[in-house]
Amino acid sequence: MSSEDAIRARVRRVIERSGRSQAAFARVIELEPTKLSKALAGTRRFTPLELALIAEQGQTSTDWLLHGSQERPSLAARAHDLDTIEATPRAYRRAEELDEVYDTLAAAGFAREAPRLPYVRSSGRMVDQGAALATRALDFVAASGARSDVVEDLPDTVERVFGTDVGIEDLPGFDGLAWCRNGFRLLLISNGTSWTRQRYTIAHELGHVLAGDAQDLRVDLDVMTPSAEHAQTEMRANAFAAAFLMPAGMITSRWHGVDESHFARLVGELRVSPSALAWRLLNLGLVTTVQRAHLGSIALWECAERGSWLDSYRALTRNQSEIRRPGLLSREALRAFEDGSVSARVAARVLDILPETLLPTSPPHDEADGSVENDLTFAP
Repeated sequence: MSSEDAIRARVRRVIERSGRSQAAFARVIELEPTKLSKALAGTRRFTPLELALIAEQGQTSTDWLLHGSQERPSLAARAHDLDTIEATPRAYRRAEELDEVYDTLAAAGFAREAPRLPYVRSSGRMVDQGAALATRALDFVAASGARSDVVEDLPDTVERVFGTDVGIEDLPGFDGLAWCRNGFRLLLISNGTSWTRQRYTIAHELGHVLAGDAQDLRVDLDVMTPSAEHAQTEMRANAFAAAFLMPAGMITSRWHGVDESHFARLVGELRVSPSALAWRLLNLGLVTTVQRAHLGSIALWECAERGSWLDSYRALTRNQSEIRRPGLLSREALRAFEDGSVSARVAARVLDILPETLLPTSPPHDEADGSVENDLTFAP
């Protein structure tokens, strides 16, 4: 059986499972019945958009229609809660949904070329592996632009440099997850935690992606409490996050002895928590255990006040619950929709909005002269 024959057979199976006739199924996906009949007969090919609509209506994926494989990453929990799947069904479903959109876009010819990633050595201590990987990752960032991008816009930097989508969404019950499959790399972060924790979680999950730990779905209920089973990979991810957000060279060149005001300013410059920076200073041999405990106990707002970055602190805290849709996938989906390659429903799934929001509204009517304006307007 040829690949085209196999696709037609799988489409027929979807139609049969729907309980509708071919004509009725065609109407549901807004396709002319004659076009569906010709495609099933082999006298024309299904378009990427048609396959996407068939997959959506049949509650399957374009990947299965094209290849017969509905492979999905399995859930590999890295948290203290053994009921991770039950605790994070919404996050898991969201990751699957975005992966299916990526498959649809790939079938429509909008597949991205995943950039090369830094290499991590597989020997030595996990802490050293994480630190070395962070150094190489920062070299990648430097080669693409300014180091300050990690501080000013971490999600955008991760997307631009490492080709990994970052979504910050209303997903309670966990800190973050990493998902890698067939070129699609995704970090989903909960917006229900503080902005310092969100930044640390992004870096932590990126560490898993770069180290190759996220070939299966990886979920963190609590990035601060790794499970015993995955303690080694968690150790590497934590070491990566610390070194990526708080580079050793930058800190050692700036640290001139224990001074609370200086410490407070450095917290603001790096946009990390006082506890994280205090531990980093201890691990770099720049403070004692007692000094680490004292510095780490200073409240974040107090660091902002002492370090003269109170306005930034207030803005970051005020906006920490904002939703951020995956940037790369959102732009690709909108381009494909504007090109006519996918339906509004595909783009709407990424943006989590109603498809009607993307469709043109009726042209405004000028009651004075009875004319209709030619330009279409779009719903906000």
